[in-house]
Amino acid sequence: MLVSENDAVSHPASDDRVLYPDIEAIRQMVDDCTILDAVEAEIGPLALARDMELPKPNVPV
Repeated sequence: MLVSENDAVSHPASDDRVLYPDIEAIRQMVDDCTILDAVEAEIGPLALARDMELPKPNVPV
């Protein structure tokens, strides 16, 4: 696919920064359940699929 001068191109802003530290911090919060704990503190416990009785698929296995 060719990019022409008419195609939208995103140019770096003067205050752009590397997102890796943010992504790594979020990964750590997921790994240690900090995000899950914060969400459950706000809205209550989340039901996990492994803990639910789900309908069985009606297709051969």
